[in-house]
Amino acid sequence: MDCTKNRKPFGEFRINPKTYILLPPPHNMDQKKHIVAVTALIKNFKGDKFLMVKRHQNEIAFAGKWAFPGGKVERKESILESLKREVLEEAGLDIYD
Repeated sequence: MDCTKNRKPFGEFRINPKTYILLPPPHNMDQKKHIVAVTALIKNFKGDKFLMVKRHQNEIAFAGKWAFPGGKVERKESILESLKREVLEEAGLDIYD
């Protein structure tokens, strides 16, 4: 069923005489934001421990919690470049190929 043909100005779609569904306003897919994130799993030489960093108390998400180093990939940055940058920023470690 193509509900886009039956859209009302406020996003209503009538299923039957008594039932309506509210639809989100039409949008352009080019306007959607996609966030790509990277996470580093860094283990010690023995392989029995992983590096975790404590998030700052002022962080918006999971403030003060422990997490693996990582973050968002910046525009025009490769996944590996982003991973290297995030690990350097959060843990002070250089990653090399």
